[in-house]
Amino acid sequence: MNKLLLCIVCTAVMLMALCLNAAGAETVNPFQKVETDLTANAETETELRYESVDFAGGASLLRLQAETDSQLSIRIFADSTDSKPATSVVFKRVNKEMRCRLVLDGIHDLIIVIQGSGRLLSWQAFTSQEDIEAAIKAERGVNYEDRVPPKYTARRSDGGTVDKFTYTAHDYCRTGKAYEKTAFVYLPCGYDPAQTYDLLILCHGIGGSEHEWGLSSGSSQVKAIMDNLIAYGEIKPFIVVTPNGRAGKTDDYSSFYLFDQELRNDLLPALAASYSVDIKDRDRCAMAGLSMGGMQTINL
Repeated sequence: MNKLLLCIVCTAVMLMALCLNAAGAETVNPFQKVETDLTANAETETELRYESVDFAGGASLLRLQAETDSQLSIRIFADSTDSKPATSVVFKRVNKEMRCRLVLDGIHDLIIVIQGSGRLLSWQAFTSQEDIEAAIKAERGVNYEDRVPPKYTARRSDGGTVDKFTYTAHDYCRTGKAYEKTAFVYLPCGYDPAQTYDLLILCHGIGGSEHEWGLSSGSSQVKAIMDNLIAYGEIKPFIVVTPNGRAGKTDDYSSFYLFDQELRNDLLPALAASYSVDIKDRDRCAMAGLSMGGMQTINL
């Protein structure tokens, strides 16, 4: 009887320990998307612990998805928060997803600590960049292709035209003196000066120029895409301008950060004087860019 009672007590203690452990930690497969609802506030850190996470042959990258209205700091520790973080990342309002380096193999306790304002939505470990891209394609569906469909890149005989547009700009980066600059302007097929068109300013990356998007070339893919989207009736006709994003006669990177002055004071008024666009209507003027051009768009 005493042995039976002892056995029952030991079993009860073990079950209680397991229940307590389960309440304080989770065990997951790190190579599958792990969804969380871990929420932080600016005053305190919030922690989530996963016990005995098996990284098998090794992880090298981590993909995180989060949301914040200001800033959210995420630190990830292996085994103990007393050690140096295995990786860390800071989300800002413009970030929905970030990737960072995480080198771990074998079995570890994984501790995620967040601070700031927002929520960590999910995380997933990967062995390579190719694995991340494959996962994204799978999320978007088996028919996802990372290319423009051929129907939109075909050359059309009834397409629009491209003007080499010269205007007076100022060297905002150095001297402030006026000088001549060039941009390329796509005009849709049937362009009619009596109508008012929407306007897109399309900016280049840090090593590029007004030629980067190819509007200066007869084989421009941007022109082909615009021609076909308009011809198929999928967009209404609008004007595209590809300028040089340096606000000065220099290769100094600081000139990119002053382009908003040239855009407001020189380029847009010159376009309004030559083409049928309404630069005072914010809903009819748009901007986008590649790399540094993306920074300029957000900055402006």
